[in-house]
Amino acid sequence: MKAILRAIARNRVVRKRLPSDLGGGIVYCSPDALLSMWKPGWQSDQAVQLFDWAHRFVKSGFVVWDVGANQGLFTFAAAAMSGPSGHVVAFEPDPFLAGLMYRSRRAQQAETRVDILPVALSGSSGISTFCLATKDRALNHLAAVAGNPRTGGDRERFAVITVTLKWISENLRMPDLIKIDVEGAELAVLEHAGVHLLHCVRPRWIIEVGAENVRAVGQILRAARYRIFDADRPENEVEWPGWNTLAVPEEKCDAPDVVRVGGTVSP
Repeated sequence: MKAILRAIARNRVVRKRLPSDLGGGIVYCSPDALLSMWKPGWQSDQAVQLFDWAHRFVKSGFVVWDVGANQGLFTFAAAAMSGPSGHVVAFEPDPFLAGLMYRSRRAQQAETRVDILPVALSGSSGISTFCLATKDRALNHLAAVAGNPRTGGDRERFAVITVTLKWISENLRMPDLIKIDVEGAELAVLEHAGVHLLHCVRPRWIIEVGAENVRAVGQILRAARYRIFDADRPENEVEWPGWNTLAVPEEKCDAPDVVRVGGTVSP
């Protein structure tokens, strides 16, 4: 049944509204990126998770970089939370998904400070091969990494422009929060974030970390004096990154927007 639904979902677009507490703006989505988009409302655990992160971690006036934005659910939720004084930049190399975000941006009734850059983040600037997953477009990945084993193979490969976080940080307004979901390329992205971003700007990070990258990502964050939390249960500080990791600079864990829960620090 899922195979049939995926076949029907190819390049389909559905129109939805964000929850009212996230502005209620129109967003264009696709079951080709997340099969549960067929369902009315927001019955997807993944969508609810992204909305929750926006509520928890995005403050008014924040600059947010959404690296691997997919269809932009976190992008537009973060834009609603950051408000007119904030700014969100979404990075998405899949032309179809980037196109959905352009449509969503045009459909917003309120002024939305969202920029969409159709590029991939990696460990070098240049041109790389991008793999379009046979199953969900949420599993797309650069050919240089293995990607998620659930991709079902590649339905297509094409060239994309890649840039580094260091290069981005030299050309954009500095971020308060960076979300990274790049299906296995997170280590390369973080390794080339640059000293200025990690040690001077010191944003918060939400990173999806594959099992093969746990130790290396953890070492980079620890060396930069970040504390590591479970992004879904941020009252829990952890020794090593997990699938959904929140990293907070040590000096920001006592900031006014950090709540202490049960004696632990919760960003």
